[in-house]
Amino acid sequence: MDANESSTQHAAEVLVDRGYQALRAGDRRRARHYFTTAISSDPACVTAWEGLARLTSDPHLALKYLHQAQALLAAQPGGRQDAHLRQAIGRIQSQIQQVEAAQRASPRTPPDLSPARLEPYPSPWRWVFVGLILLLLVMLIVVAALSLAPAISAQGLWPGEAVAMQQQPPRVETDRDTPLVASPATFSGRLAAGQTALAAEEWSRAVALLEAARRAEPNHQQAIAALVQGYLDWGRWQAAHGRYAAALLCFDRAQALAPDNLDVAGARLALSRERRSPAPGPQPPSPSPTVRPAAPQTTPRPAGSAGSPLTGKWIDINLSRQTLTAYEGSTPVLQAVVSTGTRRYPTPTGRFAIQRKYRYTHMSGPGYSLPNVPYAMFFYGGYAIHGTYWHDNFGTPMSHGCINMRTDQAGWLFNWAPVGTPVVIHN
Repeated sequence: MDANESSTQHAAEVLVDRGYQALRAGDRRRARHYFTTAISSDPACVTAWEGLARLTSDPHLALKYLHQAQALLAAQPGGRQDAHLRQAIGRIQSQIQQVEAAQRASPRTPPDLSPARLEPYPSPWRWVFVGLILLLLVMLIVVAALSLAPAISAQGLWPGEAVAMQQQPPRVETDRDTPLVASPATFSGRLAAGQTALAAEEWSRAVALLEAARRAEPNHQQAIAALVQGYLDWGRWQAAHGRYAAALLCFDRAQALAPDNLDVAGARLALSRERRSPAPGPQPPSPSPTVRPAAPQTTPRPAGSAGSPLTGKWIDINLSRQTLTAYEGSTPVLQAVVSTGTRRYPTPTGRFAIQRKYRYTHMSGPGYSLPNVPYAMFFYGGYAIHGTYWHDNFGTPMSHGCINMRTDQAGWLFNWAPVGTPVVIHN
């Protein structure tokens, strides 16, 4: 026996040992792999054939494997026989004979040659009938929807909507989550809580608390004044977001409480103008490089400011020069180059005041929709001073009427100017 043959037999023996280990572990698939690999390496490996005989569940195939192992043993020098192998062959032959005897003893059932019962194929007219029923149901739904859909009234409300809105407060859609807090039990507690909510711009909660306070003390002037302010601010917020019907209802309630309030009358007038013209807003975004903003410069007070001299903090906007200047009295503290409204969408002129502020807000109008507009300070209806991230062409009219500022300068102005700060716009 040469060294190569000896090495092959040794490798086959190692594989057979691993196969029996896998067989004892219950891993029959791995054991079969080891036995077949050993036979591929050494076809004369008797123990590998015995292992395959143990693995198979077919007695005829097991008998074939054992006969192969017996033949290999007989072919070896000396022609020796293995008593254990003969016993295994005899046991399997006995099992085969028992199975064959049992099959001969049991009566054989003749095959059923009767034709199978055929189910009738569904008629195609059944599906046509089902389709017609479904089509009829769809048509009935459409007809019902069209008959129940009313025409829109001239005020932009569905018939009956105005009555429903009079019976319940307008729906609140704010940019912040308003916590649900139990109403205080006392008049003073409700009034204080309502004023706190009003300062936090939680309009629905403020109005609800102040209404409860007014019901407890119907003639209390402070409660009435706070409620009027709540309805006024809430209506302005609704108008800025395009909810004109809800804004009109808020203004109506404020006017019912204070018929001679000029702020309420002005808000109603501004609302009617907004509904007759496209909503102002920033220009649609266009990609452009970011330019580092210039440092604020001090300039003299503009000579074209409307009205009497102002004290305290106020903002001057020069449309001809496209500049915004923030003043403290007569001292300028910020000057910025801005972009105001175009000829088609001009910026209104006159003396206004910052009414509400939003760190981020969504602005939309004809041909544009801009999310997260930063540092918005509304001073008249939907007109606002705000930061700009969609262009840097400052010094040129670009907007739909708003005042476009560089974002960092708008952030400074947002933190500097409180609500109520006067805004003077002139040519």
